[in-house]
Amino acid sequence: MDRLSHSSRSAYMLSAKHGGNMAAILIEPVSTQSVGSYPVEIIGIDPTSHDCLIGDITTPGKGKTREAWNLGGLMRGGSAPVNLDMRSDDLQAAVELAKHLGAA
Repeated sequence: MDRLSHSSRSAYMLSAKHGGNMAAILIEPVSTQSVGSYPVEIIGIDPTSHDCLIGDITTPGKGKTREAWNLGGLMRGGSAPVNLDMRSDDLQAAVELAKHLGAA
């Protein structure tokens, strides 16, 4: 978790489809995948949002899009294949950091 927390000291504006621009804390990117095996890169945390994990997912239908997931890995408005595969240790560290920052 140290490598995530050291890079998360500044807030930046990130764009996501569900809320326009949001203040988010950038973290060292966490490369993971969705349940449907789509590549995902988590790049920020918005502790003020229920959908606090901010990142990019690449799917065959939409290409690369900016999205947001909750602490359980569910994408709002998404289907099961775009939900996060929560088995990654690095992703779990990002979730723990989000909780530490106040995300619920």
